[in-house]
Amino acid sequence: MAALPIRPRPDEGTTRIVRAALISMVAFMLSIATFVQFTQIGIIHDQRCLQFLGRIMCSLSRLFFNHLIAEAVRERATPRKNDLVLGFAGLGIALRALTLLETGRRDMREPSIWELTTQMGMWLNSSWRERFDATYANLFLTGVITLGFMHIRGDEEVRGYVQRAYELFTGFYMRLLMTPWALFINPVPPMVTFVWRRVRRSRRRA
Repeated sequence: MAALPIRPRPDEGTTRIVRAALISMVAFMLSIATFVQFTQIGIIHDQRCLQFLGRIMCSLSRLFFNHLIAEAVRERATPRKNDLVLGFAGLGIALRALTLLETGRRDMREPSIWELTTQMGMWLNSSWRERFDATYANLFLTGVITLGFMHIRGDEEVRGYVQRAYELFTGFYMRLLMTPWALFINPVPPMVTFVWRRVRRSRRRA
Protein backbone atom coordinates (compact mmCIF):
# COMPACT_ATOMS: atom_id res chain seq x y z
CA MET A 1 0.00 0.00 0.00
CA ALA A 2 1.44 3.30 -1.06
CA ALA A 3 2.03 5.87 1.61
CA LEU A 4 -0.25 8.87 1.60
CA PRO A 5 1.44 12.15 0.71
CA ILE A 6 2.03 14.43 3.64
CA ARG A 7 0.20 17.71 3.26
CA PRO A 8 2.45 20.60 4.31
CA ARG A 9 1.11 22.83 7.04
CA PRO A 10 0.75 26.53 6.26
CA ASP A 11 3.44 28.59 7.89
CA GLU A 12 2.52 30.90 10.75
CA GLY A 13 3.17 34.05 8.71
CA THR A 14 0.78 33.03 5.94
CA THR A 15 -1.93 32.10 8.47
CA ARG A 16 -1.57 35.49 10.15
CA ILE A 17 -1.90 37.29 6.81
CA VAL A 18 -5.05 35.38 5.86
CA ARG A 19 -6.58 36.05 9.28
CA ALA A 20 -5.84 39.79 8.99
CA ALA A 21 -7.37 39.90 5.50
CA LEU A 22 -10.56 38.20 6.71
CA ILE A 23 -10.84 40.61 9.65
CA SER A 24 -10.45 43.57 7.27
CA MET A 25 -13.13 42.15 4.99
CA VAL A 26 -15.62 41.62 7.83
CA ALA A 27 -14.98 45.11 9.20
CA PHE A 28 -15.55 46.64 5.79
CA MET A 29 -18.81 44.71 5.32
CA LEU A 30 -20.07 46.05 8.65
CA SER A 31 -19.14 49.61 7.68
CA ILE A 32 -21.03 49.23 4.39
CA ALA A 33 -24.10 47.88 6.19
CA THR A 34 -24.04 50.93 8.48
CA PHE A 35 -23.44 53.34 5.61
CA VAL A 36 -26.29 52.17 3.40
CA GLN A 37 -28.80 52.54 6.23
CA PHE A 38 -28.44 56.33 6.09
CA THR A 39 -28.29 56.86 2.33
CA GLN A 40 -29.81 55.72 -0.91
CA ILE A 41 -28.26 53.06 -3.10
CA GLY A 42 -28.14 55.57 -5.98
CA ILE A 43 -25.62 57.64 -4.01
CA ILE A 44 -22.47 55.53 -3.78
CA HIS A 45 -19.24 56.60 -2.12
CA ASP A 46 -16.73 55.45 -4.73
CA GLN A 47 -13.75 56.13 -2.50
CA ARG A 48 -14.97 53.66 0.10
CA CYS A 49 -15.07 50.87 -2.50
CA LEU A 50 -11.48 51.45 -3.56
CA GLN A 51 -10.35 51.78 0.06
CA PHE A 52 -11.46 48.23 0.67
CA LEU A 53 -9.58 46.97 -2.40
CA GLY A 54 -6.40 48.65 -1.20
CA ARG A 55 -6.66 47.12 2.27
CA ILE A 56 -7.27 43.61 0.96
CA MET A 57 -4.43 43.76 -1.59
CA CYS A 58 -1.98 45.05 1.01
CA SER A 59 -2.95 42.26 3.39
CA LEU A 60 -2.53 39.54 0.75
CA SER A 61 0.60 40.81 -1.04
CA ARG A 62 2.91 38.37 0.77
CA LEU A 63 0.48 35.51 0.21
CA PHE A 64 0.51 36.18 -3.55
CA PHE A 65 4.27 35.71 -3.68
CA ASN A 66 4.19 32.50 -1.62
CA HIS A 67 1.44 31.10 -3.83
CA LEU A 68 3.40 31.83 -7.00
CA ILE A 69 6.50 30.06 -5.68
CA ALA A 70 4.44 27.09 -4.42
CA GLU A 71 2.82 26.60 -7.83
CA ALA A 72 6.20 26.71 -9.54
CA VAL A 73 7.67 24.13 -7.14
CA ARG A 74 4.66 21.87 -7.55
CA GLU A 75 5.11 21.86 -11.31
CA ARG A 76 8.86 21.30 -10.92
CA ALA A 77 9.61 24.52 -12.66
CA THR A 78 11.56 27.59 -11.68
CA PRO A 79 9.63 30.85 -11.95
CA ARG A 80 11.22 33.35 -14.26
CA LYS A 81 12.62 36.36 -12.51
CA ASN A 82 11.12 38.77 -15.04
CA ASP A 83 7.62 37.44 -14.36
CA LEU A 84 8.01 37.93 -10.62
CA VAL A 85 9.42 41.44 -11.02
CA LEU A 86 6.70 42.47 -13.45
CA GLY A 87 3.97 41.04 -11.25
CA PHE A 88 5.11 42.96 -8.20
CA ALA A 89 5.67 46.10 -10.27
CA GLY A 90 2.04 46.08 -11.40
CA LEU A 91 0.83 45.26 -7.90
CA GLY A 92 2.98 48.05 -6.46
CA ILE A 93 1.56 50.62 -8.89
CA ALA A 94 -2.00 49.58 -8.08
CA LEU A 95 -1.42 49.61 -4.32
CA ARG A 96 0.17 53.06 -4.40
CA ALA A 97 -2.79 54.47 -6.32
CA LEU A 98 -5.23 52.82 -3.93
CA THR A 99 -3.26 54.02 -0.91
CA LEU A 100 -3.39 57.63 -2.09
CA LEU A 101 -7.11 57.27 -2.62
CA GLU A 102 -7.59 55.68 0.80
CA THR A 103 -5.71 58.39 2.68
CA GLY A 104 -7.04 61.26 0.56
CA ARG A 105 -3.53 62.49 -0.21
CA ARG A 106 -2.25 63.54 -3.62
CA ASP A 107 1.46 63.65 -2.86
CA MET A 108 4.05 61.02 -2.01
CA ARG A 109 7.36 61.06 -0.20
CA GLU A 110 10.58 61.08 -2.17
CA PRO A 111 11.41 57.35 -1.62
CA SER A 112 7.91 56.40 -2.75
CA ILE A 113 8.23 58.55 -5.87
CA TRP A 114 11.54 56.89 -6.73
CA GLU A 115 10.07 53.40 -6.26
CA LEU A 116 7.00 54.31 -8.30
CA THR A 117 9.17 55.66 -11.12
CA THR A 118 11.17 52.42 -11.20
CA GLN A 119 8.04 50.26 -11.17
CA MET A 120 6.37 52.39 -13.83
CA GLY A 121 9.41 52.09 -16.08
CA MET A 122 9.39 48.29 -15.91
CA TRP A 123 5.62 48.24 -16.36
CA LEU A 124 5.60 50.45 -19.46
CA ASN A 125 8.43 48.47 -21.07
CA SER A 126 6.26 45.34 -21.08
CA SER A 127 3.49 44.37 -23.48
CA TRP A 128 -0.22 44.44 -22.69
CA ARG A 129 -0.30 40.65 -22.63
CA GLU A 130 2.59 40.45 -20.18
CA ARG A 131 0.89 42.93 -17.86
CA PHE A 132 -2.31 40.91 -17.97
CA ASP A 133 -0.57 37.60 -17.25
CA ALA A 134 1.37 39.15 -14.36
CA THR A 135 -1.60 40.65 -12.52
CA TYR A 136 -4.80 38.84 -13.52
CA ALA A 137 -4.63 35.94 -11.05
CA ASN A 138 -3.16 37.73 -8.04
CA LEU A 139 -4.81 41.15 -8.38
CA PHE A 140 -7.98 41.17 -10.47
CA LEU A 141 -9.24 37.65 -9.81
CA THR A 142 -8.66 37.95 -6.06
CA GLY A 143 -10.58 41.20 -5.93
CA VAL A 144 -13.47 39.76 -7.95
CA ILE A 145 -13.69 36.66 -5.73
CA THR A 146 -13.74 38.83 -2.62
CA LEU A 147 -16.50 41.02 -4.01
CA GLY A 148 -18.41 37.90 -5.05
CA PHE A 149 -18.23 36.60 -1.48
CA MET A 150 -19.59 39.90 -0.17
CA HIS A 151 -22.38 39.81 -2.78
CA ILE A 152 -23.44 36.33 -1.63
CA ARG A 153 -23.29 37.05 2.10
CA GLY A 154 -24.74 40.58 2.02
CA ASP A 155 -28.33 41.77 1.94
CA GLU A 156 -30.00 43.58 -0.96
CA GLU A 157 -28.55 46.99 -0.06
CA VAL A 158 -25.02 45.65 0.33
CA ARG A 159 -25.33 43.84 -3.00
CA GLY A 160 -26.13 47.11 -4.71
CA TYR A 161 -23.03 48.65 -3.16
CA VAL A 162 -20.86 45.68 -4.20
CA GLN A 163 -22.06 45.97 -7.78
CA ARG A 164 -20.76 49.53 -7.88
CA ALA A 165 -17.46 48.38 -6.37
CA TYR A 166 -17.09 45.78 -9.11
CA GLU A 167 -17.63 48.41 -11.81
CA LEU A 168 -14.99 50.65 -10.26
CA PHE A 169 -12.52 47.82 -9.80
CA THR A 170 -12.93 46.65 -13.39
CA GLY A 171 -12.31 50.15 -14.71
CA PHE A 172 -9.38 50.56 -12.31
CA TYR A 173 -7.77 47.35 -13.56
CA MET A 174 -8.23 48.27 -17.22
CA ARG A 175 -6.52 51.59 -16.63
CA LEU A 176 -3.71 49.79 -14.85
CA LEU A 177 -3.14 47.72 -17.99
CA MET A 178 -3.58 50.46 -20.59
CA THR A 179 -2.85 53.86 -18.99
CA PRO A 180 -1.29 53.29 -15.54
CA TRP A 181 -0.17 56.92 -15.15
CA ALA A 182 -3.84 57.99 -15.24
CA LEU A 183 -4.44 56.21 -11.93
CA PHE A 184 -2.63 59.05 -10.16
CA ILE A 185 -4.60 61.76 -11.96
CA ASN A 186 -8.13 60.46 -11.44
CA PRO A 187 -8.37 57.00 -9.82
CA VAL A 188 -12.12 56.76 -10.48
CA PRO A 189 -12.81 55.75 -14.11
CA PRO A 190 -14.69 58.63 -15.78
CA MET A 191 -16.68 56.30 -18.05
CA VAL A 192 -18.28 54.46 -15.13
CA THR A 193 -19.00 57.74 -13.32
CA PHE A 194 -20.76 59.08 -16.43
CA VAL A 195 -22.98 56.00 -16.72
CA TRP A 196 -23.83 56.24 -13.03
CA ARG A 197 -24.86 59.90 -13.37
CA ARG A 198 -26.97 59.10 -16.40
CA VAL A 199 -28.85 56.45 -14.40
CA ARG A 200 -29.47 58.93 -11.61
CA ARG A 201 -30.90 61.48 -14.06
CA SER A 202 -33.27 58.91 -15.51
CA ARG A 203 -34.50 58.10 -12.02
CA ARG A 204 -35.21 61.75 -11.32
CA ARG A 205 -37.22 62.07 -14.52
CA ALA A 206 -39.22 59.01 -13.60
